[in-house]
Amino acid sequence: MANQSTTPSQNEALDCIGAYERTKDLHYLHSKITVLATCQIGSKFLQRIFSRSTQAINKLLGEVLMDVDRLMVDQYGNYFIQTLSGQLGRAERLRL
Repeated sequence: MANQSTTPSQNEALDCIGAYERTKDLHYLHSKITVLATCQIGSKFLQRIFSRSTQAINKLLGEVLMDVDRLMVDQYGNYFIQTLSGQLGRAERLRL
């Protein structure tokens, strides 16, 4: 799936995305949010998942909050945070 022009974090993101796509199990996204959100393909993937599933937001928001400072200063992570904040309720936005 990954080619020689991908970085190690992109390879990890692609592996994680592949596992999720095969099973649709959010378990494969745990502890991978920062890796996913900080590369282009992972950021777009997370935006798609979070826009379709409030379950994903509920299960994974805590992990986003733990690394929100790092995500906000990353090019792709920042875009993910901006997109996510538009999907959150007022209480979750305040936590963010």
